[in-house]
Amino acid sequence: MAPSLNMIPRDIAWNQVSGGGAWALNCDWVGGDLSNAKVSGDQCGSKCATTTGCTHFTWTNANGGTCWMKTGPVTASQAIAKNNDGAVCGYSKSDSGSSINWNNAADGGYWALNCDWTGGDIANAQVSGEQCGSKCATTSGCTHFTWTSASGGTCWMKGGNVSKGQAFATTKDSAVCGAVSGTAPTQTSNDPPKTTDPSSPGQTITSAWGAPPAGATRFPIIECDRTKTCYKRNTFLSPAWNFPATVQESGDMSMGLGRFYLVDPNGSIYKQFNLNNRQIVFNVDVSGVKCGQNSALYFSSMAPNVGSEYCDGQGSCMEMDIFEGNIAGTQFTTHECRSRGQVAGNQCNHDGCSAGSNTKYSDKVGPNSYINSLKPFKITTKFYTEGNSDNGALKSIVQIFEQDGKYFQTGDVNGGSCTTQWGGVPQMGVGQADGMTLILSFWEGSMDWLDGGFGNGKCNSAIGGQSQAAKYSQIRVEPIA
Repeated sequence: MAPSLNMIPRDIAWNQVSGGGAWALNCDWVGGDLSNAKVSGDQCGSKCATTTGCTHFTWTNANGGTCWMKTGPVTASQAIAKNNDGAVCGYSKSDSGSSINWNNAADGGYWALNCDWTGGDIANAQVSGEQCGSKCATTSGCTHFTWTSASGGTCWMKGGNVSKGQAFATTKDSAVCGAVSGTAPTQTSNDPPKTTDPSSPGQTITSAWGAPPAGATRFPIIECDRTKTCYKRNTFLSPAWNFPATVQESGDMSMGLGRFYLVDPNGSIYKQFNLNNRQIVFNVDVSGVKCGQNSALYFSSMAPNVGSEYCDGQGSCMEMDIFEGNIAGTQFTTHECRSRGQVAGNQCNHDGCSAGSNTKYSDKVGPNSYINSLKPFKITTKFYTEGNSDNGALKSIVQIFEQDGKYFQTGDVNGGSCTTQWGGVPQMGVGQADGMTLILSFWEGSMDWLDGGFGNGKCNSAIGGQSQAAKYSQIRVEPIA
């Protein structure tokens, strides 16, 4: 029973919670509506739990945020994907291992029909159901598995300690789940699973907010680990300089001219990120950012202590531009330096190694284009490493735009497209491994390199005119999907 290493994404990444419930992002339930309430996403699960008859729920950001409470028996396999309105769904009581008919092996392993485990995926292989258990047993790190009939038969190998009570019943794709010998339950099947997962969607895992730096505003982001558990980090946005901006504790912000740094929850250092073998995802709205203006989300190797002197790839430290854009053009760029940390002299790639010129004049991104810059869109930037390892050298960066079910990949920055004069993409990975600070900025000037100026028909003029807000929301850093 149970998996070659073609990493096929699972449908919905469930996060289990104490007491047997679970929640996930980007999902919904069909029917069963009981009532609704105007509450935030992190209150929806508890609202359901205290509402008579509510067994499961969906929260969306429609109408300012609505929790749809639902009733009736459900299993995780009945949820459907929903990639709009910031949807979150969950159920208050798991259809748990107690309803699964387990087959116990003499060596301590066990398996059952019609069941699955949440998260923990480490690899998969195209094998028959009868081979899945033995495939897991011979795969380093595999402790439990699920086999499904998807793609002709796929064995999903998983890592971490589990108990029977953590499995959930599902009839989807003829699922078979089990655990191999040597992974006997760490708790009895009658005990609720012990977990550090959020007890409801979006609940913070970190400690209480620290003392913010002067002028800083609460601005949480989401980080997910390799068990597909997501955490809401109590971070702050601290202005370096700015005209009026709106920063919300919901994780939404809009800004005019200015620059902001993301500060760690303790309030004393800039939050540090290593993007190698990960992806960063966010929503952006540049409909009011004209030609001659630049709205940017990027990372810098500036010193991490709050108040440290700013630096970037135009000066003395590495810079990873995830997004520079306006209504007519977008670009992502590496600015690597020959040495780590802050450097002296002309040791950084000022021009950068970029992917974006194929979007400036094409019909893919722009006003009323395939990706319509008059509306918000989502950007996912993936940082691939050698061996798909956190410790592997960075080898390739790709970026994907998404809007209304449409996708567009802007390009691939890699060893073949990026000069080795400054160390290339692997050197950018070295800088990222040391930790980098997330920065949001908005500035204006000569932007022909970004939007083409008068030469681009998408530009009403080569100058920006009156500044309009750039908007960012739902920033997430997570394992590559």
